[in-house]
Amino acid sequence: MADSTIDSELIQLAFGQWGIPERFNWIPDDGFTGTGTTGHSGGFNAVAAVHPVGLCVRTYQDGVAAGTPGYTEWTYLQVGTQNSGNTIAAKDLVTQDSATNWYQVTNDPDDCVLAEGGLAAYALGATTDAYYAFFWTGGVAPEDPKYFNGAATPMSGNFVTDGTAVAGSKNIVSDCSADVLGVGIGGTDEKITIHLLAADA
Repeated sequence: MADSTIDSELIQLAFGQWGIPERFNWIPDDGFTGTGTTGHSGGFNAVAAVHPVGLCVRTYQDGVAAGTPGYTEWTYLQVGTQNSGNTIAAKDLVTQDSATNWYQVTNDPDDCVLAEGGLAAYALGATTDAYYAFFWTGGVAPEDPKYFNGAATPMSGNFVTDGTAVAGSKNIVSDCSADVLGVGIGGTDEKITIHLLAADA
């Protein structure tokens, strides 16, 4: 089946996939994509971890400036080996890249541990192999500029699906035909990770 898309405001990721939130309504001084390296900054695409790997943050988006009202979870993860032909960019879906490290991720369906049904996380921007960054890992799509130091969100618009995604809670990380990970319908054994308000386009 041909790949398709789903709008950001129709997606909600399952809460608690990557861990229990330890910080609430905390936003880095330079935003979640800020590259500062102090404990109050984003630590995005950092060669050394600025925050504890696996740190989970929950924030609230009121929907006034942009996006759907609701809570968002962010987790600080390490990029493993990304797809050399489709390097990680904003809105790319990633999942586990290691059989021993929960918090190392990839966007490569040929390299990830679970080609279908792994934990779901979306990249906020371009990253480098073995570097660290925050990812969107739960709740509604983060679209309020307050999360990005006042800049326009990189997370609005269409996200990739495999053409099978359905309204409701039966969706999982799926291997798409374009050699990327996207949203697709799951079977009965997979952990449900992605909820949609509508089927894909």
